[in-house]
Amino acid sequence: DNLKVGGSSGSIAEMVSKMGNGKKIIWLMVPHGNPTDTVINEIKDLLKPGDIVIDGGNSNHIHHRNRAEILAEKGIILLGAGTSGGTASAGKMSMMIGGNQKAYQECLSVFRALGMEEGYDWFGEAGAGHFVKSVHNGIEYVFFQVLAEGVEVLASYFNWDPKRLTEVIKDLQDSNLSSWIMELALEVVRDSTFSTVAPHILGGSTGTWTQEDAKRLGIATPMLDATLKRRVDSKRITLRDYHLVPGDFAASFIALIRNKMGSHPYGKLSKEVTADMRHDILGIGSDEIDVDEKTFINTVLSAITYGWLMALKEGFEVIVASEYNIGIQKLANLSTVWQNGSVIRSKLIELAGDHFQRGENIKSTFNSMIKELGLNIAFVKQFGEIAKKLNIPTPVFSAILESKK
Repeated sequence: DNLKVGGSSGSIAEMVSKMGNGKKIIWLMVPHGNPTDTVINEIKDLLKPGDIVIDGGNSNHIHHRNRAEILAEKGIILLGAGTSGGTASAGKMSMMIGGNQKAYQECLSVFRALGMEEGYDWFGEAGAGHFVKSVHNGIEYVFFQVLAEGVEVLASYFNWDPKRLTEVIKDLQDSNLSSWIMELALEVVRDSTFSTVAPHILGGSTGTWTQEDAKRLGIATPMLDATLKRRVDSKRITLRDYHLVPGDFAASFIALIRNKMGSHPYGKLSKEVTADMRHDILGIGSDEIDVDEKTFINTVLSAITYGWLMALKEGFEVIVASEYNIGIQKLANLSTVWQNGSVIRSKLIELAGDHFQRGENIKSTFNSMIKELGLNIAFVKQFGEIAKKLNIPTPVFSAILESKK
């Protein structure tokens, strides 16, 4: 706990020099890929055996393992700390750490300073921390897509009225969907800029790493596959002479929620898309479906909840299939870490962690949760039928139904 901070420096060499001759712990927070390689290549010649470098960015776990081997040749230890919580999360980060376990113990004061209580843990040797963080991001992508598809159906039913939609989402936040993401969703529908946000879902490579790992490990991820395809398709929408089409509301919703979550950039339309325009072009959903409001809201709520559960199950299955030997107890620990600061913190994560803590496997955990929450696949089918009548595309819900055949 006796940390000596290097202070402000004009270069990496100056920073290392200011840290004196004792053992050094250096935290890196730079973009993944070439920027990380560049910094590590520079810093490795400035450090001594026993010094520790912590990569706090979101690196590909396989690339991280290679970097750890290069540094190990010089006796330098590389820890990987996948971090979550958004851009304003310093001091309350959720951190997933991998690498030398003794070095992890030496760096606990660093993790305590940056993370929430119970918001960090060690998950295995080099690469493990970044691996579970990439899976976290894959789950996050699917959470956003599931919610956005549900919100577009809600918005259509309520005549694209942001005030009424805000009221309904606030009620959803008080349900089993209680989460930081639902808090962000409330901000999105209240945001006056929403009507000019382009339906382009920009950036986001870490989820594709999860998809690649799932294929390598032989784990089916139909929801993540559908989500990533929707992201790619959204970037192909031409904004010049833009014409409003079903599905664009969901894409704009995700673009803005990502911005609020992590300051991710989004495109802007040159002309505002008003509720009246959506009404005139896309219609009023309540005129198309013969379902009373209470039943309709319950159907959408239940379908979104079921979708989030299946996204979690998909992610956990990838994790346990990996080379990092992460068993049920570690899944319980991971659920705790995710619940304390991560983007996907939610009531559902907490419930899953309780089951893992009791030693239940993934299949048993999610079967039990579905029963406990009064859910079944019928809600997803009903939701799909409603969306079809409204002419609203719901690719991730379609993927759920296809996987259940």
